[in-house]
Amino acid sequence: MSWGDNLYGQLGHGQHKSKVTEPKIIRSLQKHNIQNERIAAGQYHSLIVSRTGQLRVFGWNEFYQCGTDTDANIYSPQINLTLADRYVTRIKCGFNHNVAITANNEYYLWGHNRYHQCMVYDADQKYVHVPTKWHYRNEIGPRRKIIDIYPGWCETRVVTIN
Repeated sequence: MSWGDNLYGQLGHGQHKSKVTEPKIIRSLQKHNIQNERIAAGQYHSLIVSRTGQLRVFGWNEFYQCGTDTDANIYSPQINLTLADRYVTRIKCGFNHNVAITANNEYYLWGHNRYHQCMVYDADQKYVHVPTKWHYRNEIGPRRKIIDIYPGWCETRVVTIN
């Protein structure tokens, strides 16, 4: 269910309606009997992971925060094709970028990258259009283990241990 501000389709109801004033079932998920395991919300976009590990995205997409290789807004949850063959276990949204973590402990980031918050360091790449695997061993070292990762406003934080 979702309700509230829906200016960019971030509630997933399939229409461009500025607000939804009462809790409403997301019909496209119900229609296909999709059981949701996790949900995360950014500024004006949302991510859902189903019990089968499929990532669905919807909402504002100007900065590619839905990871669909287009900047068009998405008004109903749609499968993120880049991660369609991965079992996603955790998702987190920053303001306009995201993190997805797979069952194999792979970290994928995408969206707004002006400050390299998607861990892509090409100066010309202000947006990461699709989920891109972060090869963290190169940065944190082979002996460190990631405990958690936190996308924020225009930054990403990583907690590690030896």
